Amino acid sequence: AQINQNNMDWNGRYEPKLFMPMVFSGLIEGARGFAFYRDEIVRQRVWQHQWIQSFSDFATKIRTNSKFVNLLRTPHWTSYEAEPTAPTTLKYGLRELDGKLYMLVANMGPSRQRVRFQILGYPYQLVAVKEFFRNVWVTSVSNNKFDLDLGPFETAIYWLKKRP
Repeated sequence: AQINQNNMDWNGRYEPKLFMPMVFSGLIEGARGFAFYRDEIVRQRVWQHQWIQSFSDFATKIRTNSKFVNLLRTPHWTSYEAEPTAPTTLKYGLRELDGKLYMLVANMGPSRQRVRFQILGYPYQLVAVKEFFRNVWVTSVSNNKFDLDLGPFETAIYWLKKRP
């Protein structure tokens, strides 16, 4: 994936907060790697940018969590669909690993997004949603519908728990 001019805000100014949502957007769409060049960007060298620390933190999560690495290696499509019940600026996608369903989400916008999703075509009844990295339950599920609440430019991975 190449991330460059898309890291601009709506007025064409460089926006470091968009960096992690852009990385997640790439992962959601199937990116397998990222390349960074040490060009001068907006009169600063790339390693001086605020977002390089965000990526460094993310890279540490990748290196220290083999389950996450395995999740990223799975196909970026499933035979099921996540569908929002209203238009949204969130990017999202489903993946399966070891019989469990996961959802990657990125808020690409500068405002909080609260969105109800429905999982279509999934042969099991979902009962709860757990945030992957923080390992906390975030919402319950009814009729395979659930609400997600993401802050500006926030990214997350969720485990969608099915009924045993």
